[in-house]
Amino acid sequence: MPWLLALIMAVSMAVGGYTAEDLTATPQVNLRAPGRAEPVAAAEAQYITVAWDGKNLTHILIEEGGELTRVAYVVTYVAEEATVAYAANAYLDREGTLHLDARGAALRYFAPPEIRQFSWIPDSFAIRQPQVEILDDHDQGSQGVVQKRLSASAEPDIYREMRNWMLAQLGDFS
Repeated sequence: MPWLLALIMAVSMAVGGYTAEDLTATPQVNLRAPGRAEPVAAAEAQYITVAWDGKNLTHILIEEGGELTRVAYVVTYVAEEATVAYAANAYLDREGTLHLDARGAALRYFAPPEIRQFSWIPDSFAIRQPQVEILDDHDQGSQGVVQKRLSASAEPDIYREMRNWMLAQLGDFS
């Protein structure tokens, strides 16, 4: 799997300008905390993509509005196929880590039950760019890396375009 790490690092460096040391450094995020830390501030409205487990790409859209937590929509692709979507609460903890708490989230599958190959469990995320910690409702963890981040305030036109794309992916989900 060294080729996978090399690919992730190359994509991440091209997108975010990170060095290999940034991507291989020990994560500063508390492994037990994704979606579990206490919210202290609202997350910035933004669009984020996270690559993880070698085959998963998760698109995250954090909406504007909300005082302490904001609605975030999560769409995960597995092996380039849209697999599942759900909503989460987005917020910052006292250390400034972005959290997405998806515990108990209702899931929308893109494949019908008869061809679905597995059941999904909502994943919560702790993001301290470029590092990402992921924890599902069964306390199974994983790690990933931010591939792209677009701020709604810095890039409003692109954020709006990505928001429209995400809402089209979600269909009648919200």
